[in-house]
Amino acid sequence: MTANIRSGSTARNRLWALVAFLLLMWALLMVRLDSPWFSHHDENGAWITSGARNFETYGWSTLNYIPVLKNSPLDLERPGEDFTYYVHHPPLIVYAVTWARGLFGQTEMSTRLVPAFSTLVSLAALFVIGRRLYGERRALWLLPLYGLTPMIAYFGRMPNHEPLALPFILIFVAVFINWLRAPTWPRWALMALMGGLALWTAWAAAFFFLAFGLAGLWLGNWTQRRQMVLLGVVVGGLALSVMAFYQWQWDGALDKLRDAFFFRTSSQQMSRNSETFNAAEFVFRQMVHVLPLMTFAVVVLGTWGLVVAVRRETKRQKAVILALVGGGLLYMLVFRNAFYIHDYYKIYFMPGFTIAASVAIAAGWRSRRWRRWTRPAITALVVVSAIISVVFFVLLHRSGWVIQENRLGLAQTIQDNSQPRGLIMINLPRESSAVAHYAQRSIRWQITPQDALELAAQNTDAPSTLYVYCVDADSDPADDSLFVSPLAEMPYSLYVNCRVIILAD
Repeated sequence: MTANIRSGSTARNRLWALVAFLLLMWALLMVRLDSPWFSHHDENGAWITSGARNFETYGWSTLNYIPVLKNSPLDLERPGEDFTYYVHHPPLIVYAVTWARGLFGQTEMSTRLVPAFSTLVSLAALFVIGRRLYGERRALWLLPLYGLTPMIAYFGRMPNHEPLALPFILIFVAVFINWLRAPTWPRWALMALMGGLALWTAWAAAFFFLAFGLAGLWLGNWTQRRQMVLLGVVVGGLALSVMAFYQWQWDGALDKLRDAFFFRTSSQQMSRNSETFNAAEFVFRQMVHVLPLMTFAVVVLGTWGLVVAVRRETKRQKAVILALVGGGLLYMLVFRNAFYIHDYYKIYFMPGFTIAASVAIAAGWRSRRWRRWTRPAITALVVVSAIISVVFFVLLHRSGWVIQENRLGLAQTIQDNSQPRGLIMINLPRESSAVAHYAQRSIRWQITPQDALELAAQNTDAPSTLYVYCVDADSDPADDSLFVSPLAEMPYSLYVNCRVIILAD
């Protein structure tokens, strides 16, 4: 009787601990939920919201159910020429944001609620995975390792494909673990459903399903292997259905997808956000991204945990960890250019490395021979990582609030001095989809004064022609020589003084 009472009390305490942590994560994900799209990588929210705004304005069928990212009014008479169809990624995130804006209002908060809710579901799914692999106690302290990192607490509320894809992937993994114990068709169907939703959200899911397909073939019996092959056929078909849908709705979709694939899988400079890199530079860039955002604790302990898992874990535990980490690594090795540019792509490493880190912590804490050294080392690593996480979390948010007033002012100035379909040019060397989004105008970037005059002369039929010339904080905007001087290579964040030149009205 006493043992049962203690067991029930422990279960209740763990339940309340889980609820308390989810509430803490909800509070972190709500920070600056309604802020404009000017923080680090917030421009993803700007272009996704632009796509949703076009669905709201023109209707789904008018746009062929494909996200259109153009910020100025669309010419419905020339859809093939005027629309900017976005087919580089699956469309579910834009669909979800459009639905959320219909429910909660057309605000930044409504857009960010989609990834914030998704991240909470990811946390719950990770808890289930941890409990099924190691028990409820390990699953509980797995969550802070995962959630209390800048990668999750900040990027977990970023409107983009990654936060929405993760819950589908992790629910798939949680069901996969039970399917290994008892392969039923309802579990198979749920895995297929999660696979389809994930692949209609992000291409990255394909690499995880490939890894788990191999794990299922390795671990399963003959019945499970047949089911896994069938699942691979179905999930692969669902991936192809995204491409087929795009091509069916717009004849140029496959060409666009092919171009995007060769760009993202290259190591060459091919766009405004990319540069040529070699293997050493690629590895160094990944370390720069993952150590502060995933934290030293998750990266270092996770790497150690992978070695421990291969040597000591059961086949099922080992397979799940290696498939989670392997799926992310496969994605990185194929889409090298994307991983070199974007720090938030490493969010796909978080589940696998976090579970592996828990393996390392458990091994180091229990070790009779080495725990005199491993316990203080693990404690110090976790504490230092927590401090760095707080600093980076604040810096990531601060990246937006220190510049948003100037950027919103620039967008408003452009909107006030131009016609919706006018020719608008600016000399800034880095395109800002957020400025274009708030101005509700299409803007041509990195235009020199001489090029601006030539373009104005060539586009005399434009309703209005506007040129914006910006300089950094140390320059005098009244100095006429700045207008004819070559554009200096200066950080985008320093541009605060802008001059508006109306070339035609």
